[in-house]
Amino acid sequence: MTKKLTELHNLLAEKLLDKVKDPDCKSADLNVARRFLKDNYRKIVQMSLHRNLRKEVNTGANGTQDYIIKKGINKDKLAKKL
Repeated sequence: MTKKLTELHNLLAEKLLDKVKDPDCKSADLNVARRFLKDNYRKIVQMSLHRNLRKEVNTGANGTQDYIIKKGINKDKLAKKL
């Protein structure tokens, strides 16, 4: 399904580019192309931000699985897991 949508998207982009390059291009065609670019720019930015801001975490590294008590009589002791 994703492959078909990508192919359709690319075909639509090519057709819009051809229409915009045509000297007899109408304002309605330009409006469609503008909207296409605006919608796709948002998606591209969201996807790139999601990919770039997501970081891997090493579970268990630096005590990420355990909680150390910071105050009180049990300070610096490892809390038990429930």
